[in-house]
Order: sequence, then structure tokens, then C-alpha cells
Amino acid sequence: MEYTDYFPDSSFKAPASLRGHHASMARISSGSSWCVPNSGHNHYLEVDLRSRFVITNVATFGDSTTGKWVTSYYLNYTDDMIQWKQASTDNKEIFRGNKNAYNYAAIRQVDGGITARAVRFIPLNSVAQACMRFQLCGKSILPGRPYNLTFGKITPRSAELLWSDPVIDTTERVYQVWIKLKRDNELVNDLKSSYAAKNKYLINDLAPFTKYEVSVAFKNRNGFGKSTSIMFTSGEDGKLIKTWCIIISDILFPADKLMGYKTAQTLNIIIS
Repeated sequence: MEYTDYFPDSSFKAPASLRGHHASMARISSGSSWCVPNSGHNHYLEVDLRSRFVITNVATFGDSTTGKWVTSYYLNYTDDMIQWKQASTDNKEIFRGNKNAYNYAAIRQVDGGITARAVRFIPLNSVAQACMRFQLCGKSILPGRPYNLTFGKITPRSAELLWSDPVIDTTERVYQVWIKLKRDNELVNDLKSSYAAKNKYLINDLAPFTKYEVSVAFKNRNGFGKSTSIMFTSGEDGKLIKTWCIIISDILFPADKLMGYKTAQTLNIIIS
């Protein structure tokens, strides 16, 4: 998980971890790994995706700094944070892990694709010690948040709001954008329009020296995704004197980062 704004450290947890190898070190970019503190099969690594995803592939890596890795594991998942189920690969419940602790990626297909809000990696066998990093590949059920909210052309009483599309791939086509404008915490504009809005919206009738909040969200057949909001204060003649984001937008690990890890597959990375 390269970008902590979408999957923060708090998304990762484990009942126990080796000192200096806590749960969030399971990110592929951590330079280390998550490690269990001792032998046994009561350990697991859990990650809360904070939204529902269809997961089609998993990739695991060892700890290249210590020469330790997991050779087999279970993958459990839940879509309601209550009932947990066991995933399978090639009709087997045991997932084969890594062959070494270096740049080898053990990529396994998840049978049927699983719909998950959270997943658990349960190490079974390891070399030296159970240490691992991982990636999840798949698509989001709901659209991702827009990102790079900013302002383009500004006139005395208007401001052009600009944004970039989310890089999360979704299971369904996005077809609607929802824009809400608040002034002093009061809703003054509530617009739902076609997704083909060219990633911009003109805010009119700005009042000087007034605090505003504008949010943007996308919708597909499954519903609206989370929004990205930006707050700003207008100045004299509608000029913006201060802006700041209150929700950081979604950025995902690029799929081509898997290249070079002994794989030629192009996957939709949702965690790295």
C-alpha cells in the first residue's frame, strides 16, 4: 500500500507482531515486512479496505532484509465485518507462498473473485520466520473519490472547479457526478449531472469574504462513492484568498509496478 491516505496504518492490524515489523510494514514499499513474533498458527494479518472490493489476485513477498518468508497461508475475507469466509485458489484452500525473500512475487488467482471489505492472511508455514508483504488486485464496487481538486479560471463572482478522475477501477461504469456547494455550512447548490462533465464545474454568484465548501462524488450502478471536498474563502470581488482540502483523494499503486517482480501480468492493484 504505497499511499497511506487511502489505506492508513490503522487499516492494518495483527494480534501480535515482531518488534520493528508491525502490521503496516506489510506494504510492498515498506522496505521491511510484517513478522509474527513466534511460531504457531494463531497469528494473522488483517487489512480493512474501508470499502468493498472484488479481489481477483493476491501477491505475496518475503522480507528481503532478513531472509524470511511465508511458504503457505490461508486467505480469509469478510464483506460485512462480521462473518468471515475462506478463499481458495485452484480449488485449494491453502495458498502457496514465496520461494525466497527477495524480488519473487508469488501471485495467486482467487477462485471466482471474492467480494471483501477486509481480508486476513494466516501464515501456515515459513522459512526462518513468518514474514510477509502483499498486494491485492481487483476492482472497487463503488467509484473511487475524485482527486486533485483545484480551481482554474476565477472571475469576480465565479470560480471554475477542476478535478481528476479516480484511478481506482470499478466493477461498473461511472455515469453520474454529484456536486454540492455549502456556504457557512448551509447547502446552496446540489447538482447531479452526467459523468461526461469534462471534469469541471463553474461556481457562480460567489459572495466576498465568505467561507465555502464544495464536494464532488461519482456514481455507478452500485451507488455513490466517497466524495472529495475542498474548502475555500472568497475575498474581495469573489477572489479566492484561501483554499485547503479536507478529504485527500484516492491514489493507487500503479499496476505496472508489478513488472520486474517475475511477472508479465497487468493487474488492477488496490493495495501495495
